[in-house]
Amino acid sequence: MLIIGLVGGTPETRIEITTEVMELAPSRICCYMMTAPESGMERVKALDSIVCDLDPRSRNDTMILTHVQTPEEVELIRSIEGFIWHVDGRPSDVIAAEKGDLWVSSNSSGGIWMTPEEAYSESTMTALRCAV
Repeated sequence: MLIIGLVGGTPETRIEITTEVMELAPSRICCYMMTAPESGMERVKALDSIVCDLDPRSRNDTMILTHVQTPEEVELIRSIEGFIWHVDGRPSDVIAAEKGDLWVSSNSSGGIWMTPEEAYSESTMTALRCAV
């Protein structure tokens, strides 16, 4: 399963990007919008529980984690070969970009910015190359 974590931007922008990606394959993409708890370790425990409970036989090929807010969550996502997308707007104060992260905007593409569709395609292709 492809795991994508959205950081930065606003909650509204992250939801907008999630919606655009889900429209590409509604029956194969799901999202999880964790709004609580607030502490990093509590969020990681909740996220780890969700990821561990995923059924590998599920029709959902992709899970988008819409409100990633802590470095601990990002570390978990990266440890399971997930992708971090930095959303246009206000950057995260606590999550640093790393090589391989993508920069996503629903308003434009070009330069470092990708549309949600382009970022989804890039993430999918990278995951497939790594799986081989």
